[in-house]
Amino acid sequence: LRRQRQMCIRDRLGSVAAARSDDVTVIYRPVWTPGVETKNFGSVTRVVVTAGVEFPATSDVTHYALETGGDTAEAFEVGALRLLNILKGLLAENAPVHVQLAVPNRGPAALFAGLAGMMRAAEQESGGSLTAQLVEVDPSLSPVDIDARLGRETVSDGHVPVSYTHLTLP
Repeated sequence: LRRQRQMCIRDRLGSVAAARSDDVTVIYRPVWTPGVETKNFGSVTRVVVTAGVEFPATSDVTHYALETGGDTAEAFEVGALRLLNILKGLLAENAPVHVQLAVPNRGPAALFAGLAGMMRAAEQESGGSLTAQLVEVDPSLSPVDIDARLGRETVSDGHVPVSYTHLTLP
C-alpha cells in the first residue's frame, strides 16, 4: 500500500480545496507572462460590469451591476456566476468588445477584484475579440466621475489589456 498525503488549501474567503499526492511536495510559484495585446478593430463595444460602485444610468455603454450586499462569500459566488454568464454571452457574439470590471479600491466589495482572473481567461479564449480590464475606483466618486474615469482608462491598441489601477487613493 502506498501512503498518500492530503493537502488542504484555504483561500481568504474560507473556501477549501483538497488534493492528494503520492509522497510528493507540491510548491506553487507565480510566473508572470506578458498578456495578449489588444487588436485594433476600429469600433469596439464597451461593456462595464460594476461591483460595489455606482454607475450612471445615462451612460452610453452597456452596464451590468453585480450585487455585493449581504453575506460577502455568497455575494461573491453569485457575482462570479453572473459575470460568467455575461462573458459567455459576449463570447458567443464573437464581436469586438472591451469589458471593464469596476470595483472599489477599499471595503468588502474590493474582493470582487478577484473576478479579474475569470475575465482574463475569457480574454484568452476569445481569440482576440474580447479584451478585459480591472479598474479599481474610489467608491466615494460620483457615478458620472466613475464613468468618465473608466472611459479614460479604456485600453487602446498595444497596451496590456488588464490594468490594475487605483484611480484615486483614499
